[in-house]
Amino acid sequence: MEFNSVWAKNYLNDELRFYGIQVRKWRKGDCGVAFIKERIVEIPEPTTLNRFLICLHEICHISRAELHKTMKVYEYEFDCEITVIEKAKKLGFDTTDYEHRAKGYVTYCFAKAFNRNLNLTKANKEICDWAGIDLKEWDKYDRAYMTCRKDWQEWSVKLTKF
Repeated sequence: MEFNSVWAKNYLNDELRFYGIQVRKWRKGDCGVAFIKERIVEIPEPTTLNRFLICLHEICHISRAELHKTMKVYEYEFDCEITVIEKAKKLGFDTTDYEHRAKGYVTYCFAKAFNRNLNLTKANKEICDWAGIDLKEWDKYDRAYMTCRKDWQEWSVKLTKF
């Protein structure tokens, strides 16, 4: 499916209405935020496929909030990314670029948990496999440093010892 921003805005308005979510602010950049208890989002104008999918990601945080209560941050970010990617594919969009960014973002969230010394020995294998996280490799190190550029188009992780 060819991306159309008018169609995307209408689709988002339907989703927002369905889930009872209000938009506090339409952002100019490629990031969003969800205020779950208030059922409010700040999302980018859906002028590109990436921005449209970011909007769906933030809506997902609210629509799946009950499920997310029992998850670690990297787990619910993964859940939102997979939910959005599956929805986009059903709509006929090519998600290759978005998936690359999403894997970087989930890896970033995982790295934050790793750096906080959370017990990740039982980390969900599906998440690690999808994001390309090799737990045996990570276990050899003490810190994970993430770099990203161009709104997650380019990202990398560097593992180090203290």
